[in-house]
Amino acid sequence: MLFKLSEGDISKTDLINELDVEYCYDWYYLIKVRELNEMKLRIAEWKKHIK
Repeated sequence: MLFKLSEGDISKTDLINELDVEYCYDWYYLIKVRELNEMKLRIAEWKKHIK
């Protein structure tokens, strides 16, 4: 989860380690929502090209 929250940026790990657990879960949820929205946009683009 730490790697996912830091998005591969090691400089963010100290900040994340100092956060409360519930903030980490909220942050993780926001990342997952963003990924889901990006995936929806990609699928919509693919569908445009298929038609």
